[in-house]
Amino acid sequence: DVVELTVAGPDVILPHTPASFTAQVRLRDGSLVDATACAVWSTNWPRIAHFDDQGRLVITDWHGRARLTVTASVTGLNGSIEGSKPVTLAPLGDFDADLDVDLLDFVRFQDCFTGPASGQLASALPAHCLPADLDDDGDVDLADFALFVLNFTGPH
Repeated sequence: DVVELTVAGPDVILPHTPASFTAQVRLRDGSLVDATACAVWSTNWPRIAHFDDQGRLVITDWHGRARLTVTASVTGLNGSIEGSKPVTLAPLGDFDADLDVDLLDFVRFQDCFTGPASGQLASALPAHCLPADLDDDGDVDLADFALFVLNFTGPH
């Protein structure tokens, strides 16, 4: 008999960074079983967030800082059980997951600056630079910098 389903994963999700979650069930005898592969994953905002075929949460329409809930459902012989976890979506330009856009984030943004139409595709950008492509056009240029400045909050 399944007693509890626990969902684990990041507390904060950065732009353009898929996030992985796990599901673990606790049985009546106290033993724990990994249920990640058999869980059905969903969010309370299906229009902006979905799970890809590798089971990673992908944000498809970034609206800046927001909260959503990730839910896992597991069905077994004795019925089904759900578990959930609240997640915060970091604002565009937040590279260190501290929920502000400040000079520490600018240092990371500047390191990824490629300029316009550099010929690099988003897939060619280093993984740590994908969050810097704020307009999702495959480069890190002045258009991205304009979005960075709009989201700049200073340290909190």
